[in-house]
Amino acid sequence: MSFLESIANTITHQSSKQHQLFLATVMGAVLVGLSGIIYFLYMQRDADVATLVALQEASQKNNTLIAKSDKIKAEEERIKALLEENKGFSIKTFFETLTREQKLTAEAGWDTEIRSIEGNDTFDEIVLSATFKNQATQSLVALLGVLDNNEIVYIKELEIKKEAKKTIAFTLTIATKKRKQFWED
Repeated sequence: MSFLESIANTITHQSSKQHQLFLATVMGAVLVGLSGIIYFLYMQRDADVATLVALQEASQKNNTLIAKSDKIKAEEERIKALLEENKGFSIKTFFETLTREQKLTAEAGWDTEIRSIEGNDTFDEIVLSATFKNQATQSLVALLGVLDNNEIVYIKELEIKKEAKKTIAFTLTIATKKRKQFWED
């Protein structure tokens, strides 16, 4: 007698109550098994959806970073070309010429300072800070207009203070970039 025949014999010799209990148990086991499978698939789907959302966000951040990197590289190339074009450029000479043309006199003590740019292995920054006292707002506006039209020099910081008799004092910090020098010993 085979296994299936023995099960069929057992079922046929059961009373009606035993048969109903057996069917209820089998149906319950099938229902529990199917519920478990559905729950597992549902949880797996949720995990997969969460993973896809995280991947999409990471992809968008990656695209943003790539776009920023491309923009920075393009700006770096533009600055390299600008510096190559203006090889003999000196921010001190530029500043002296600018103040002479604008008929401005800076307070004594201004000078340049070379600062490294964090995270940049290509350029250093040359910074020049100068203070101007007893100036009209028009002279500041004219100075800023000239600086704004110059590509190689940019305004790093500007601090304005009101003085007596409708005059102002301002501290202007301008900067330019310079290629780092690498020497081999």
